Amino acid sequence: MKTDCDGSGVYAIMHIPSGKSYIGSAKNLKMRCQDHVKLLRAGTHHNRHLQNSWNKHDEVEFRFDVLELVELTASSLVSAEQRYIDMLKPCFNIAPKAGTTLGIKRSEETRAKLRIYQRNRSPAHIENNKKHLAAVHASTEVRQKISETARNRTYSLETRAKLAHAGSRRNRDLLEKMWRAGKSPEAMEKKRVAMATPEVKEKMRQSQRNRGLETRANFLNAAKNKTAEHRDKIRQSILAVWSRAEFKEKMREAYALREERKRQKKLNAQSAC
Repeated sequence: MKTDCDGSGVYAIMHIPSGKSYIGSAKNLKMRCQDHVKLLRAGTHHNRHLQNSWNKHDEVEFRFDVLELVELTASSLVSAEQRYIDMLKPCFNIAPKAGTTLGIKRSEETRAKLRIYQRNRSPAHIENNKKHLAAVHASTEVRQKISETARNRTYSLETRAKLAHAGSRRNRDLLEKMWRAGKSPEAMEKKRVAMATPEVKEKMRQSQRNRGLETRANFLNAAKNKTAEHRDKIRQSILAVWSRAEFKEKMREAYALREERKRQKKLNAQSAC
């Protein structure tokens, strides 16, 4: 299994008798083919399906085919690889998406190993990874690739619904957490102390004064700009509300309550004398 093409493009490693294949992309096809052969012969290939098939069959039954030569850019290589994955549905590919590990179903044993690895990482290792990622993402080329990927990403209706639900739930939980934190005795006392200072009180008075002036100015401008048609509509709306039986009943109840309060107040004044 070999190729003489040293350009960039999409390739396929095919098991000729069964027709099963593995599809990938590379900047240098010749070097990638040599790497695959080296790993397969050593039994350490990252794709377990391809490695198992290689171990089971003879090496001469496998073929390295160049499917398409592509211009040397990461986005064009990945998009071309994805196009062939969607079209040919290769059996040996583990990840359904090109250029990413999303969609890979890992066993419980693999998940346990990954958890142990993550927990046992040293602080120095974590800090080095952060510095490396920061340096990589700082380059203009990487930012451009991330931007292109984000713009070209499409979500199904089901995925959009899940994202919307998760976002609304997260926002709701965050608001509740903030509300509970603000209602705690410590937060209330801190707020009371902060508002008791003369500077804060003066700012609040000035804000209320300015707000009142602004509100009155808005009302005056709105009243000046009202047309005869607008005034007529407002008058008709008020008359329509007043003519309702429920409104009349509420007004009678309010009037009766007001008279009762006057009478009670008068009786209290007489008894006090």
